[in-house]
Amino acid sequence: MSGGCVLHRMQPLFLWLRTMCHVPCATEKERPHMFHKLEIFLSKEDGAVTVDWVVLTAAVCGLAIASFAAIQQGGESVSGNVETYLLDTSVEEIAGLE
Repeated sequence: MSGGCVLHRMQPLFLWLRTMCHVPCATEKERPHMFHKLEIFLSKEDGAVTVDWVVLTAAVCGLAIASFAAIQQGGESVSGNVETYLLDTSVEEIAGLE
């Protein structure tokens, strides 16, 4: 997609912003320079790498939380079984003296 096509479609937005923000209209000499700077800004992808890392980090954190919840649930079950065994069994039986 060419930058000129994007700018052409965004022109109504620019007009609306200019009227809402009370920005004085640029002269005919300044207008091509402004659109060129905007075209350069829209074509840059430097921030996309940052967004990728943020999404990747969020996914890793989500997986860590999910796995911790699963491990915690299993650990509580095992500890409950051990507690029941220790409460119901005498020390002599555990030590093999009976």
